[in-house]
Amino acid sequence: MHVDVLYSELSRLWQYHVRDRLAAIFIFIDDANNLLAIDPKFLLSLRAVFQDLQGKGMVYPLVITGQEDMFEATRDVSEPVTRFFERLPIRPFSLDDTREAIVEPLQAVGHPLQVGEDAVREIYDQTLGHPYFVAFVMRELVDRADLLEIRTIDAEFVRGQWAAVYERLGMEKFEAEWNYATDAERELLALVADERPLSTYGRSASTLAARLVQKGLLIKEGRGKYRLYHPLFAAYVKRRLS
Repeated sequence: MHVDVLYSELSRLWQYHVRDRLAAIFIFIDDANNLLAIDPKFLLSLRAVFQDLQGKGMVYPLVITGQEDMFEATRDVSEPVTRFFERLPIRPFSLDDTREAIVEPLQAVGHPLQVGEDAVREIYDQTLGHPYFVAFVMRELVDRADLLEIRTIDAEFVRGQWAAVYERLGMEKFEAEWNYATDAERELLALVADERPLSTYGRSASTLAARLVQKGLLIKEGRGKYRLYHPLFAAYVKRRLS
């Protein structure tokens, strides 16, 4: 039923608001792997919907993000799904990549804001080049610079705004991720954030850890060794439980 609703609403949008006005509308779904926990055939359903839309001249380019093993959850029907999606692995940015991701979008829209090299380094050090966090932090910094009528972002400005930016990040991203975990999983997240061994949790630790890896909140580094997917999230977990 949810697939029928998605198809009908996108068709309605195209017919009444898009046709003859725009060439296409991009649809972006972040953390699509989370939806597989609700419907294991989610990716196959998306493929069917957007292929049908395309076949009827309704151009909706679809971009999804998720873990690298996301398609394994649809292993029995993975071939048509993987042929539909063009996979593009996204790794953490280098310092040069981070600079490019910060500067080029501003130049592309003719924004007068200048970002100093020390600010680029500060953002890189805080985010470790995580593409989502780089984009999020810059969105907040640009908004704050515009509000304060500042035309140059330097490292001092980044550090001065960081507490507010981090609070916003917690509200918009980390809180949702925390709520996505069960009570038992949150206990394990806290244990890993404090760098305590999983053996102190009990027999269910490995099962919970595997579920958190699937949810993208933990990264397995070795046998029985895990870390939270990013130090910023680890700091959020510690502060949440302090």
